Amino acid sequence: MQRSFVNYFQKSIINNAKAKQSARVSVIDACTQLKQTDSKRPWSAYELVVVTKKEKGHIPLRGMVELPHDPRKTREVVLVFAEGADAKAAKEAGADIVGGEELVGDLLSGKQALPTKALAHPSLLPQVQKNLARMLGPKGLMPAEKRGTVTTELAKAINEARGKVTWRGDRIGVVRLGVGRIQFDSNQVEENIKKFIDGLRNGMIIDTAPGQPRRLTTIEKIYLSSTQGRAYELKL
Repeated sequence: MQRSFVNYFQKSIINNAKAKQSARVSVIDACTQLKQTDSKRPWSAYELVVVTKKEKGHIPLRGMVELPHDPRKTREVVLVFAEGADAKAAKEAGADIVGGEELVGDLLSGKQALPTKALAHPSLLPQVQKNLARMLGPKGLMPAEKRGTVTTELAKAINEARGKVTWRGDRIGVVRLGVGRIQFDSNQVEENIKKFIDGLRNGMIIDTAPGQPRRLTTIEKIYLSSTQGRAYELKL
């Protein structure tokens, strides 16, 4: 009797695991279903939700990734804190807003609107940290060496800022990222997701302090949804 109960219990666990596994779908299948829901909204977004394993002493994940197919509706507005020859170089490289001490004041007063990306030359970082940390930090705009947004190579950083998407996780290890638009081909969405997931797993897109090893991430679940559609759990 006891053995039959154990066998039944084990079979039940296996069947439940198989049912959960079969409920997962491919990226292509999820996109097909979501396109039907949002077919009249070509600019509706595909959102990826990644549940990562929360380690002891967990620090929220964050970083930047350059996706093969840019999901953004609008171009980045790049602000650079620089002066003199560095400011001139930043303008020539295509920065939208460039300045030093006066720019700090304009941001504090509200005269200058916030950008979508901010970079800084190392010489101006102390001033930016002292005056703007509380303004830029919560919005993920504070320049930092580990993110490559504090640098003497401003032209290179500006080009990267225009192409890379900023992402961040929360305190429980959940990461959200827009990975495409309904008008995208399903293969484009799949390529974007693969680039992001691979980067999370190997730590290539995760911010780390200079000299520190990469943070490798264990992924437990992945979901894909759209603006109006339900969430589909994807096959890992």
